[in-house]
Amino acid sequence: MSESEALQHLTSSPLSAMGGPDESVLPVEGAGRYVIGEELGVGGMGVVRRVQDTSLRRDVAMKLLRPEFRDEPGFVGALRREARIIGELTHPAIIPIYELGVCKDGQTYYTMRMMPGRSLGDVIALLHMGDPPTVEEFTLRRLVGVFIQIAQGMDFAHRSGIVHRDLKPENVQLGDFGEVFVTDWGVAKHFDKPNPDGEGMVIGTAAYMAPEQAAGREEEVDQRADVYALGVMLYEVLAMARPYHAETRQQWLEAAKNVVPLPPSSAARA
Repeated sequence: MSESEALQHLTSSPLSAMGGPDESVLPVEGAGRYVIGEELGVGGMGVVRRVQDTSLRRDVAMKLLRPEFRDEPGFVGALRREARIIGELTHPAIIPIYELGVCKDGQTYYTMRMMPGRSLGDVIALLHMGDPPTVEEFTLRRLVGVFIQIAQGMDFAHRSGIVHRDLKPENVQLGDFGEVFVTDWGVAKHFDKPNPDGEGMVIGTAAYMAPEQAAGREEEVDQRADVYALGVMLYEVLAMARPYHAETRQQWLEAAKNVVPLPPSSAARA
């Protein structure tokens, strides 16, 4: 599913499926607790900003909806649903969430830990380039250790009945002191509850999709899809190459459905 299709789907989704505004009363932030700072990133639905929590005297990250979506019930429900899923997952390898609430001006937000490091995707890109400091810091032993921490976090999520559906190196943040956090749970779902998405929707990042996910068989997408994505990530760590080669999203989807990849040892020698 393209970004525009995903956004259209959210707008048309029933609030009962998305966890809409009538789900519960959220705390209203009216005391000026947060001082808004720089923008850290923009996604298809939301914006993440650095904010200062004046009560606890620390910087945290705040996710809000993009301005064009802030008053759309489907998007408000999706943001709350994402926050509550993360809130269920208290694990050292999963980004911790602090608060879900509503600003005085009516914007729904949630706050989470501020991550000063870089993503695993950034590290892999630098390793591809042969960046000497990164090559020295991120040995194969360390990369495998990072992967083990990711796998442990995902095992916890799966035991909690939650599938991420968009595992990839860019959604793993590495802290300055050895921390590893799986982030961006915006398309996560409970695989043991009614599916919030329609059958035929292709959700996730094509290069890391399991065949059933690439084919849009959403009713079959459960923890095994995350395990498959973990396998693709481990392949990339070991071989410094992805299992498939493609240029467009559609080519990636077709490869995921039909191509048998080379063993990592062969890909690494290529």
